[in-house]
Amino acid sequence: MPAADTARDGDDIVPAEQGRKLYLAAEEPKEYAEIAGVGHLDIGDTPEFWEALRGWVDGLPSPSG
Repeated sequence: MPAADTARDGDDIVPAEQGRKLYLAAEEPKEYAEIAGVGHLDIGDTPEFWEALRGWVDGLPSPSG
C-alpha cells in the first residue's frame, strides 16, 4: 500500500518524531516531507505540503486495468 507522511515541527497533536517513525515503518512506495513552521491543522495552507503531495501522487505506478 503506498504511503505518504508529513511531519510538522509545530504540530501539537502528532509530534514530528512520531511521523518519522511511521514513515520508517512503512513499505515502499513511500514519501516523507517534514514541513517547518506549521501545525497539525494548518499544514494544508502551505505550498510545500501540496508540492510534496503532488510529487508523491505523480510518482505512484499507474493502475493496471
